[in-house]
Amino acid sequence: MAASQSPPEQRTVAVVGPTGKLGRACVKLLCESGVRTRVLCRHDANPSTVPGAGAGATASEVTAWLAAQPGVELVRGDVTDMASVAALLKGCDACLARSCPMGLAAPDGACRVTNLVRVVWHCVRRFTAPAAAAGCPIYCLGPTQRATPGTAAMSTMRV
Repeated sequence: MAASQSPPEQRTVAVVGPTGKLGRACVKLLCESGVRTRVLCRHDANPSTVPGAGAGATASEVTAWLAAQPGVELVRGDVTDMASVAALLKGCDACLARSCPMGLAAPDGACRVTNLVRVVWHCVRRFTAPAAAAGCPIYCLGPTQRATPGTAAMSTMRV
């Protein structure tokens, strides 16, 4: 059975940017679907941090929330560290990468085309070789205009 046809509980999806609004929404949906999820986080979960995934949650609170989710594996690292990227992607069936990280969204929260192009280029540049080596397709996700996670205005691009 091909990976894309395997049952959800036998699939593993990597998520880049899991502490952001879009990333945590993706992780939540994957968990609810029974898909094993591997997330790239800059910091380890601190056991003394109260988990949180609400709109005002800090990255530390979201990391603690991620660590508490069934079927979620945290990989400590950063997109600029190729070893952590390779560890994230190893054995995964797909990778979801958000396309509007903090600092690249416009002040009004919209994702500007120039920012989207820059981030997609960054994603392709950083992930293409490790993803090919792992046999893992990359999907860059991002809101179009002022869309929120789960709305019909979400855009997906396979890299």
